[in-house]
Amino acid sequence: VDVFGTLNLINRDLSEIPVKINKVHGIVNISTNKFTNLKSMPKEIENDLIANSNRLTSLEGCPEHIKGDFFVRWNRLTSLQYGPKTVKYEYECTNNALQTFDYLPESVGGNFTFYNNPSYGNTFK
Repeated sequence: VDVFGTLNLINRDLSEIPVKINKVHGIVNISTNKFTNLKSMPKEIENDLIANSNRLTSLEGCPEHIKGDFFVRWNRLTSLQYGPKTVKYEYECTNNALQTFDYLPESVGGNFTFYNNPSYGNTFK
């Protein structure tokens, strides 16, 4: 299945996308749910992927290329492993439990924002 437009699954008490979706020609917003990983994500997203305020402990299943913004704020991430290789605009991973910045993307076209993580204070020493 392809989605032509926005896939808006905000605040639906979901831990995965209930239908297999190949491509979204728009924004995917799964904020305020119970996702622990991104295994059920479409392989292609033509715009933003917004996964704020979930229970993410892993980015496994994340598309390799985000053609918009990538927001994973207010989760439980300790690593960026399995994250996107490229993000066209903003990458925000604030308010997580990131211990390290291994596995950074190859390219971010806008700001990479990561404050309020345990590793933030160690970054500038």
